[in-house]
Amino acid sequence: MNCPMCGSAITTLVRYCSSCRADFGEEFYDKFAFYYTWKSELDRLMELQNSLFAAVKNVSEKIRKYEDVLRRDLATLAESSPRARKKAVQTKNQRR
Repeated sequence: MNCPMCGSAITTLVRYCSSCRADFGEEFYDKFAFYYTWKSELDRLMELQNSLFAAVKNVSEKIRKYEDVLRRDLATLAESSPRARKKAVQTKNQRR
């Protein structure tokens, strides 16, 4: 938004133009207060969203890495002797 008198940018909650000191009046000050409150809230929510996306990406990467560990362990188990596999299956069945 720009000041209607001098064209300078209005970037914060103000009643008077920071360049030409034009008075925007009480009604516009209230409207600016409403606008900048919502704008601040949006900025906070966007920061929260970015933080949340980063956390989700981090957890997703950890799950993927652990899935690789599990696959590797399962492959090692499959390559082990039939006797060891039978014992592993029996142990698993006993837990149930």
